[in-house]
Amino acid sequence: MSVQSHARMLLRAMTEDNNADNRRANVIKAFSLGLDLEMLDPFVGPIVADLKDKATTHLGSFVPHLKDLEESYPLLNELPEPTGDVEELVYRIRSKFIAAKVDSLFQTWTATRKKGAIDAMLKLHAELEQLSQEQVGGGITDFDENFVDWFLEDLQDRGSNDGCVGLPYPWEVLNMHLGGMNPGDMIALWALPKNMKSWLGLYMACFALQAGKRVLVFSQDMNDKRTLARVACMVAGIDYTDYRHGRLSEDEVEEVRSFLYEAVSLDGKLRFTTGRRLDGKQGGIEEIERQARQFMPDLVLLDSAYTLGYQGSGDARWERMANLSSNIKATAERLAIPFIAIFQENESKAWKYKGKTSGTASIADASHIIRDVDVGIRVVYAEWAEQISLHLAAARETKYPGLTIWAKPGISFDYVGDELHEFGNAPPENKEQSNTSDKGQEHLDQYSGGSAFSEDLPI
Repeated sequence: MSVQSHARMLLRAMTEDNNADNRRANVIKAFSLGLDLEMLDPFVGPIVADLKDKATTHLGSFVPHLKDLEESYPLLNELPEPTGDVEELVYRIRSKFIAAKVDSLFQTWTATRKKGAIDAMLKLHAELEQLSQEQVGGGITDFDENFVDWFLEDLQDRGSNDGCVGLPYPWEVLNMHLGGMNPGDMIALWALPKNMKSWLGLYMACFALQAGKRVLVFSQDMNDKRTLARVACMVAGIDYTDYRHGRLSEDEVEEVRSFLYEAVSLDGKLRFTTGRRLDGKQGGIEEIERQARQFMPDLVLLDSAYTLGYQGSGDARWERMANLSSNIKATAERLAIPFIAIFQENESKAWKYKGKTSGTASIADASHIIRDVDVGIRVVYAEWAEQISLHLAAARETKYPGLTIWAKPGISFDYVGDELHEFGNAPPENKEQSNTSDKGQEHLDQYSGGSAFSEDLPI
């Protein structure tokens, strides 16, 4: 089947959905998968270009339905029935386009090699390398005009956003030092079991949700209802313990009902997944990427990320975990969105290296994960103080050691200060809560004179 036929199938697959948001998502997904207007014929190309313009601007809700397109372009009335989804059709179009390009290059080689085989070979090699870089990629970026354009745009964005160009963290002090969660970042959190790391990840997800972002949450440790119940408590500002034990009054329940229905009608959207494939089997990071390309999130949270490394056979566990870490990072870069990945801490190493390292030695399979992360945060829970310390054990862009926040599920994960609780330290004899808020506010005032972002949240 020709590229022209597949292009017409793709046009139909992108626009026959009755939901305008789905049509927009289909168009954006096609281009995120590598579709290029050069691959399309002169008739379909301009139509798809117009769809792309509508999908990537404020006119996204006006991506037309197939029936509307048929009225404008009568020849579209005979579009063939798609033989695959958008992802499969884009793959076929790209494959056929690349095959045709390669065939053309080899035809040129055949025609010119007799005049000078070495020159013809070098030209063929250069053109194949360029085609490979354009269509497949290879981790190569040149210091050229394209990079300068990107750098100047990035510079302008930083100037207009106080240095924060990525998706903001819930704590202003982290944005000051890290510039937000940037596209392609892998942010790792690790702690021992029962140390609030899942709550922490969900709080970061909720902050993005309430900022109108789309968030994909993966977990195999908790089911969908339990996970989303935690989200609901944080969004509505409900003490999670009161929720679990049914301690809310009728008036409080009614207030929560009104608040949550209003919250789910806003722009942000959060989706939970267990990462199962369409055939019902448990998938790995590849399945997370497939679902992300469909959902188009701004942020992905991998709770229990280490369970994705259990997939596969024949390799030692450390090899699978090493591959998982690099695959998470590569997936984040391909999708150009930040990934938060939660890992388990190795308890024996945590006690062995207590007070001797920044915390990187205690994460299971540390050497592989620390190699790949952009930001690595060791989570230390001081239950006696109802606080969590976030130790920036691995952060390439700053020497800032970390911060302490409240740990009151559903109520507050607000910034407390910069004095950190250390792993394994016992509470003071009087067991009074550590008060670092004055020092922490002094640190904030040095930069902005403002309060943390999280204080604007109803939690």
